[in-house]
Formats: sequence, C-alpha cells, structure tokens
Amino acid sequence: MKKYNENAALYLPQAKPMMMIDKVIESDIEKNVITEKSITQDDVFFQGHFPNHPVVPGTCLIEMMLQSCGVLLTLRHKKELNVDYVKPGIGHVAKILSATFFREVSPDCTIRFNCHMESVAMNFAEFSVVPTVDGAIVGTSKLVLAV
Repeated sequence: MKKYNENAALYLPQAKPMMMIDKVIESDIEKNVITEKSITQDDVFFQGHFPNHPVVPGTCLIEMMLQSCGVLLTLRHKKELNVDYVKPGIGHVAKILSATFFREVSPDCTIRFNCHMESVAMNFAEFSVVPTVDGAIVGTSKLVLAV
C-alpha cells in the first residue's frame, strides 16, 4: 500500500464542522484505504454528548467511516482519469447494512479507519470498515454508497 499521510480535505467535499477525517494514511487505491481522526475535547460533538462523560456519538463514527469510503472513491477516480488532482465528488449514503460498536471512543485518542471496498455494482459501492483505537477494534460496519 502507498503511504500518503495527507490532509483528508484533499479527497473530500466536506468542510468544518462536518469534515470528520483528518488524514489519509495509506491506500492501494483499488480496494483499501486507511484514514485517521484525532479525537480532542474541542470536537463539536462533545459539547453535549455527554456532560462530564464525553463519548463520540455512534452517528459521528458512522459519518467518519463513510468519509473514509469517500476518500477511497476519490483516489480511485483520480487513478481512472490518470490525473494528479480530481475534485472530490459528493457521495450519498444508500444503505447502512450493519454497524456494531464494541467500546466507547473518548477524547485524546486517535481513531484509525480500515476501509475495504467489497464490491461495485452499477452506481453503488459496498464497503466494510473497521475502526480501531490503539489497535483495539472499536466496531465494524457494512456500508453502501451511491456514487
């Protein structure tokens, strides 16, 4: 896999506060990408979730996983066109096939998203994503994006 260590904003159309991935770590451009998000007390979702016990909401974790899938789609499109830059497209969630969470994610950690494209059919791409913190699996998901 190719090392990137680049700002995820190069590959996604989102802006703050909805830009929820910080870095693209590595990718094979075909089927896999690894992204990261540094979780800090300053993240907007901690303002009310929960006072005195900050936890990343599951819906935000799903959005982070979806954005990781979006990074891979942009990398693939860039390769297909054989260009150095391509404007990130806007993908849409078609289906959340499954999402399971095994532990809470709290501030002052880095969450890593291991994203794998399972298949592409017509205008839909199916992904499996496994988020980890310090090597421990936080959850799993199967997601479908309309592309």
